[in-house]
Amino acid sequence: MDFEKGLLYLPKIREGVKIELHRRFDGKTKSVTISRTNDGKYYASILVETKNPRNKFADPKSRACGIDFGINNLPE
Repeated sequence: MDFEKGLLYLPKIREGVKIELHRRFDGKTKSVTISRTNDGKYYASILVETKNPRNKFADPKSRACGIDFGINNLPE
C-alpha cells in the first residue's frame, strides 16, 4: 500500500493500481480479496493484523445465544 499516492500493489500486477481509500490502517497486511460488482466496479477487502485493535471485545455475561433463521412465517 502506498497511502500518499493512493496505490495498491498486488503480486501479479507490476505497477500499482490506483484506488480510493476509505481510511488508513496500520499493521501487517494478511490478505487482499478483490471482487467485482455487476456494474463493473472493483472493490478490495484488506485483512490487516494490528497490535492495537479499534474494536474492544467484551466477555459474554451468559451462555445464552439468539439465532435469526430469516423465517417470515412460523409453520402451523
